[in-house]
Amino acid sequence: MIEKIIHNPDGSIWWQETYKYDTNQKILEKTKYKKYLNFQTNTYQEGFDKFVYKYDDKGNRTEEAQYLYNGSIVYKLINKFDNEGNKIEETKYKTDNSIDYKIINKYDNNGKVIEKKRYNSDGSIKYKSIYKYDNNGNFVEGPTYDYPNENLTGKKIYKRDNNNKIFEIIAYKIDGAINYKDTFKYDNKGNEIEHIKYSFDGSIVKKHTQKYDENGKEEESIEYNDDGSIQEKYFEKYDAKGNEIESIWFKPDGSIGWKRSYKYNSDGYEIEFTYYISESRYGKFDPPEFEKLITKYDDYWNIIEVIYYDKLDEPTRKVVYEYSK
Repeated sequence: MIEKIIHNPDGSIWWQETYKYDTNQKILEKTKYKKYLNFQTNTYQEGFDKFVYKYDDKGNRTEEAQYLYNGSIVYKLINKFDNEGNKIEETKYKTDNSIDYKIINKYDNNGKVIEKKRYNSDGSIKYKSIYKYDNNGNFVEGPTYDYPNENLTGKKIYKRDNNNKIFEIIAYKIDGAINYKDTFKYDNKGNEIEHIKYSFDGSIVKKHTQKYDENGKEEESIEYNDDGSIQEKYFEKYDAKGNEIESIWFKPDGSIGWKRSYKYNSDGYEIEFTYYISESRYGKFDPPEFEKLITKYDDYWNIIEVIYYDKLDEPTRKVVYEYSK
């Protein structure tokens, strides 16, 4: 994809993205333009961002930077890699080109992270984490140290069953007392069906249960409060081909907070998507929102157009995609 455009109902551009690639199809540059409403001044303003990426000869991303319309830099991220492709250093720079933070990683002979140090802007160490593994390469322990005194701030112990599934995680304080504990249960197919988090005193903080269909796809997820009451419930439904055709989020009182529906063509590509939302875990929508998206493809099943419709089935905007040949 080299360009993505979202139009307003009057045909004007609301959002536009353009992309540039290297010969290996890795993104070199992404430019975003958006005309947005400033709620403080009640006027429309134009926004512009450009992201630039660089890679080494092995395809590892060595640099990422964001620029504003006037050419000023928002941030720059520099990565270094070893000969095996492991990221050994990450440095983020501020707008004035001073260092925001730096992370240095160490690895074992199997490419597993064994130590991570994060440095502050002044070069002092903020924290250090150690990673320990069992003979099968599974992460089993992770102590963390603060600085400048390099005191142990705590550690986590991971326990696994005979199927190599984590069934318990215990977080300890520096004095050896338990900070919190997580337990997990699985069905006979290895799917997680229960996750309970306990406080230091053994009381339940929260509980999460899941159910799956015969194909192993999650069809129900329930989050419980510490008193056992339902906090939220999530339901999913699939067609015979395994495509998701419906998902519903229920509020604590059992009423629908939001609902999404999907339709596909005979080749399994999504051609219609609708959603309704009156409330989510992040807040209420007053009035409730509804939108429908119709997607069109070219002969190679690349998306070429998406049209948005409101609850009256009137088109509100259109997104057009263009591709390099």
